[in-house]
Amino acid sequence: MNNLKLADAVWACIGLATIALAFEYWFYTVLAMLAYGIYRISMAVIGTDRIQERIQRKRTEKLYQKAIEKYGGLQSEDAVENALVDWGREIYNDLPNAIEPIQTQLSYTIVDLFHYERFHAPIPEPPLKSNSLEGARYRDYLSQLDAKAYDEASKAVAGDLITESLTEFVLHLPVQSVDVTWGNSPVADIFDTRAAVQAVVLPFYNKTARERKVFVEMREQLDRNICEVSGMPYSTENRNSERLLLPEEYPNTDAHTRYLKETPLLDLFITPVPVGVKTDDRWEHHWIVAATGHGKTQMLSSLILDDLERAQNGECSVVVMDSNSKLIEEIARLSIFGNGGALEDKLIVLDPQDDLPLALNLFDIGIADFSALPKKQQDKFYNATIEIYEYIISALIGADMTQKQGTLFKYVIRLLLAIPNANIITFLELMSQDQSLKYKPYMDKLDGAARTFFDTHFFEGEFKRSKPEIHRRLLGLLANTSFEAMFSASSNKLRLDRELDESKVILINTAKGHLGDEASGIFGRFFVGLIWQATKMRFEDPDPHPVYVYIDEAVEYFDPHIGALLRQARKSRIGLIMAHQDFEGVPEGVLAALRTNASIRMAGGIESPYDLKRVSNTMGLNPELINKQQKGSFLTSVRGGITNASIQFEIGRLSTEPKMSVREYKLIKQKMQDKYYYEPGETHDELLAVSEDASKYDVGSSGTAEANPNDYFD
Repeated sequence: MNNLKLADAVWACIGLATIALAFEYWFYTVLAMLAYGIYRISMAVIGTDRIQERIQRKRTEKLYQKAIEKYGGLQSEDAVENALVDWGREIYNDLPNAIEPIQTQLSYTIVDLFHYERFHAPIPEPPLKSNSLEGARYRDYLSQLDAKAYDEASKAVAGDLITESLTEFVLHLPVQSVDVTWGNSPVADIFDTRAAVQAVVLPFYNKTARERKVFVEMREQLDRNICEVSGMPYSTENRNSERLLLPEEYPNTDAHTRYLKETPLLDLFITPVPVGVKTDDRWEHHWIVAATGHGKTQMLSSLILDDLERAQNGECSVVVMDSNSKLIEEIARLSIFGNGGALEDKLIVLDPQDDLPLALNLFDIGIADFSALPKKQQDKFYNATIEIYEYIISALIGADMTQKQGTLFKYVIRLLLAIPNANIITFLELMSQDQSLKYKPYMDKLDGAARTFFDTHFFEGEFKRSKPEIHRRLLGLLANTSFEAMFSASSNKLRLDRELDESKVILINTAKGHLGDEASGIFGRFFVGLIWQATKMRFEDPDPHPVYVYIDEAVEYFDPHIGALLRQARKSRIGLIMAHQDFEGVPEGVLAALRTNASIRMAGGIESPYDLKRVSNTMGLNPELINKQQKGSFLTSVRGGITNASIQFEIGRLSTEPKMSVREYKLIKQKMQDKYYYEPGETHDELLAVSEDASKYDVGSSGTAEANPNDYFD
């Protein structure tokens, strides 16, 4: 019919042209022919569109009515989805691993699976125009819907498959019970997904599913995915090939994204869930490795702020040790420490850069606190204290310490602990052959092997030859006047073990730029030693007050002794958060201690392939995922908990916290100086008292000299 109209238009044009030519009006003839032809052709096309629209509209309405008859009782989308959500609740109510975000996603996935399979998908209204690409797609959709022709038994089978699949997913999740949350991460980041992916998929391939022809399209998509992962083109033959790589055999960490893409099952694995740790995990220590510029300081400051909130509630004490003066000052100036703040009078700042020196003494460890203990416990404490001082003082010799030097240190430390008010000057004098003679009376008061050592070895032979080198090193250390002034005090004004029981916040600036590398290292070791000592003080406390100790560039203060500290700190509820930049120069013994004792591990910003491999092998973290961490994001694993979760920490959080005024901070600093610092003149008087005590002993003609108080100040 439309072709006849088009032919009619053409013949009409030809007829008019012939008449016009007969009268020799050739120009008007051509113009008229074109105008009339365009008119008739456009009318023919419009007529064709209208006819096609009527035809396609009838087809569309027929398919739509047929679908309505089949699914007419399911047009209320809210009613359908509410029923499916209730079903989801039934699935996860009896599953202990289904935390809240997973519970919600299970219901969403059920809805998505039913829509994907077009069981309960609400049928949309026909498009406004049927003779269009949109209309053609709509008719294809209705035709496919009609072809399914599910009966109730098939729907029941589909429901069983969904229940089995989702139950497998939940059962493969790690049990999450966290009370310290650091952020959110896709659930796939907190466990190895390979076994879960395989378990979730298998129900849709069972015999009943195939016989009932349910989830045919999803199986086809899953087949396409596994062929792609296996490096094979999709075909009927290949999808049954024995060369297919099953999810459990997949070598990488992204099994869920590769095997489940373009299916509703993928959303299960990318559901964001809270990521964190149990409080008990924190006693088992926290190890962080991150390159410069990755946001390590920002991450530490965020964790510190969280712990300061706990300290405000009296739940813990916080210690921060760092050579970054800016970080220490920024924390110290928080308004919570100011007048009327939640942590008023709870702040202690220990800074070698202050005008007055800190009152510190390496050898004032509070032995008197244990005088009331049974003899066996006193001996145990005393021997443990010797180990702590070996750790602190061995930094003077470092990795070059010989066995004889180690033996010398052990006995000299025992002597120093027996000398009243002994300090680093006393130690220096003991390493001098002449000046050490004045302490002979204290040597004679020792018993057992210690007495034998000082009687027969200390002044003779190889031990005599070992002392000058230690003496020179001590002199080099004491050339830093700030260090000498701090450690020349006769006693510690800071009793760290007591402060830790009172929800205090103790900020220690190791001030590497001010003290130098060696002195800063000894200074840091001293406070690590005090923390270690605090673990001894807590050995009989059934419920010790929690303490979180942050140590940046921790490996500068650690040696293989650190394993003993970490083990004892765990039992005392002292959790160490230890951060450093890389493994360069870190003794293997230190890495072994961290690997064994640190349950929480974080890494990020490692770019060198060599460093990446070493960090991965040592810390047990996935190298591919470490390399993907953006600034401020850290790959995290917790022993017995999350594995390879990416946690993003807020950048700049500390800088936005309210701060006290400069004037108020100065007043607080003055109060702290009055309590924990001293005037150097005090030390002189105390040392004189020690000298006078020693001068009572005339060691006479046995190759010794009478003690002279002035020797302390030569």
